[in-house]
Amino acid sequence: MINNISTCGLSEFANEVRAAPEEARAGYGVRVTWENGMRSCAEALPMKIGPYTVSRSFSWKVDEPRQLLGANHGPNPQELLLSGLAGCIMAAFVAGATARGVQSG
Repeated sequence: MINNISTCGLSEFANEVRAAPEEARAGYGVRVTWENGMRSCAEALPMKIGPYTVSRSFSWKVDEPRQLLGANHGPNPQELLLSGLAGCIMAAFVAGATARGVQSG
């Protein structure tokens, strides 16, 4: 374990992808339902990783601050987009660092 990531699991996944690149294909989806004003509810749909379907049971509010005609009940779409991008980059960075044996301080 490095950085709370299983190095064995990371190595196994890398070997699976080398042997069968389609194992790395991932598909994502969300459903968004309008609630009121600028507020909506988003929920994660099951995702595909290679041949597997992974159940996802998460939902979250999306809203704008009052200054943008919302009620401030959740992050706005721009904040969610930026956090998604940042989280994706961070996950790739941490997985790469862990694969190279770099451990956080």
